[in-house]
Amino acid sequence: MNEIEHFFKTYYSQMRDFYLEFEADKYELTKENFWDKVLKPSKISDDDFIPIELKLNLTLPSSFKDFYKSHYSLDKEFDTGGLFIAGNTENSKLSSLAEYFFNHGISSEIRDLGLLPFGLYNDEWYVCLDMNRKQDDPSIVLFEMSNWGAGKEAISHRAWFSNFNSFLRCITDYQVNGNWDNFNELDPGNNYLNAYDYWKN
Repeated sequence: MNEIEHFFKTYYSQMRDFYLEFEADKYELTKENFWDKVLKPSKISDDDFIPIELKLNLTLPSSFKDFYKSHYSLDKEFDTGGLFIAGNTENSKLSSLAEYFFNHGISSEIRDLGLLPFGLYNDEWYVCLDMNRKQDDPSIVLFEMSNWGAGKEAISHRAWFSNFNSFLRCITDYQVNGNWDNFNELDPGNNYLNAYDYWKN
């Protein structure tokens, strides 16, 4: 099972009871149809990314696009507990992702620094693709929202995760285990606990 499939199956396993109890009517969910609904194959193709890429004037990494080409999400965002990731609901045509890229309050400032925000961590840090290096497989960095006026100084001093697939592997593991004990094995290049100098104990 690849990182993307593992993420979706783990996320909806963790959220299954919540959706069936509180959101069943909204999404027409039953115990019998749950997995068919939440793992519905996405019809998003590379062509759907073209308007976004033209506006960005760059090509998004394949591993990142594959995430949105795999399955739809029930909600606009995945909420993994303190970490929100842009989702893609059916018929939304990547609008949640585009909103992060273009319509959040400081999206343009973040983009000007060569970063593409696609998530939010603990209501303070944007989770971003660092397109300044290795655009085909960029690292994941953070951008400190409350310090946005500092420009590049608001970017994490180290990459949070090595790339998008490593990010998915670690976040999936965290959902299962509730800790970061396996992160160094799953992504030897991660700086989950010390992305910023001031995070060090």
